[in-house]
Amino acid sequence: MDAGQVQENQYIDSYMLDFHKDDPYGYESYQKLLEPMFVLEATCKKKFESASRTYMLKDLIFATSLANTQQATLTRAENHESAIGSDFILVFFYRDYPIRIQAGEVLTQVEPEQIVFADLSKPLTIHTSSINVVSLNFSRNLINMLVPLNEHFHGLVFRDGPHKELLLSYLKGLEHVAADIMVKDSIHVTETIVRMVANCLLQSKDRKLLKETSQQKISLLQLKQAINTQIEDPRLSAESLLQQFHISRATIYRMFEP
Repeated sequence: MDAGQVQENQYIDSYMLDFHKDDPYGYESYQKLLEPMFVLEATCKKKFESASRTYMLKDLIFATSLANTQQATLTRAENHESAIGSDFILVFFYRDYPIRIQAGEVLTQVEPEQIVFADLSKPLTIHTSSINVVSLNFSRNLINMLVPLNEHFHGLVFRDGPHKELLLSYLKGLEHVAADIMVKDSIHVTETIVRMVANCLLQSKDRKLLKETSQQKISLLQLKQAINTQIEDPRLSAESLLQQFHISRATIYRMFEP
């Protein structure tokens, strides 16, 4: 049996790292652990304890982390220098407690088990009362082959829907079996996960388009009703409609395009 076959029959690499409350350097060590991704600031620094598990799948890192940080802020600046660079994607969900994420200028409340999609080339801040997180980290090239990424996906929250529930269930199950995955099988697990994430993105994209289309139809209907009602009013003009509906001239023109 050659070296390649031996490797194929091996389990994927996995790492366990725990810090106990009697370790005086536990908090600082945990900060160092997170440095490739975030800068951590937390209120609980004494009697700090945590448990982290990391699984190295083919082209994807699957990890879980639990820590009694109490009030914590995890910050990734746009120029964050780390081993995990700006060409990576982070997908994660927190258990037990809601969190708030700030992606750019937008601050969003995220409930437990709602899944967040983040582009690590952009700033991201997470505010949480305690860390209990499941995360995925992989190259943007993997997802770009299935869904062309754009800036609107950064900070996107998968709140509900069948694709989100399938992804959530898969990741929960993976937590229990990840250590037993063979190297030869890990590429298939990675492909399944990335495709599930892509389906969540496509579902969110379709919903956004449907919502925008619906809003445009309602606005156009309201606009036509206003014109019919005011058709004999000599003050009716494009300018009066702009003021009435608080929209731009270009928006009105687009509404009447075939």
